[in-house]
Amino acid sequence: AEQLPQMHPLIEAVMSLDSTVETIKEQLSNISSAAELNAIKDSSSNWTALHWAADRGDKDIIVALLDAGADPNIT
Repeated sequence: AEQLPQMHPLIEAVMSLDSTVETIKEQLSNISSAAELNAIKDSSSNWTALHWAADRGDKDIIVALLDAGADPNIT
């Protein structure tokens, strides 16, 4: 997974407990590459948006990320 220079808005949205699946789908519509979709938060965390969604336990967001092509095999 690629680390972006700043936290990607998708990761920020997934980390926010106020976000809904609609918010996440809106962020996903702005994703232009697999590198963005599977980017990690920062050097202190190797978690992608999918990891954060799983930690949050939000099945709908997990499904939306997987449907968009998030890689479930990144560790």
